[in-house]
Amino acid sequence: MLIFYTWVLDFKQRMHFLKLAEELPVFFSTADIQGILKIQADSARVLAARYTKNGIFIRIKRDLYLFEKKFQHLTKEESYELSQRL
Repeated sequence: MLIFYTWVLDFKQRMHFLKLAEELPVFFSTADIQGILKIQADSARVLAARYTKNGIFIRIKRDLYLFEKKFQHLTKEESYELSQRL
């Protein structure tokens, strides 16, 4: 997963992506992104929107995201957690 997306992103974005891929839970919000990258809330929303547009994130509902590659491999428990959040 990491190798596939890194060629699309510039160096700074690549570093953000790698950090997010390591530290984010399966389902996350822009507040989680903000906390990990130590950026402002508006910047986290823009980053999430750009990653969603590029196919890296899937937007499940307002302020709830997951990595596109993780969506394909959700466990039964993660599927139940997703249904609870919807």
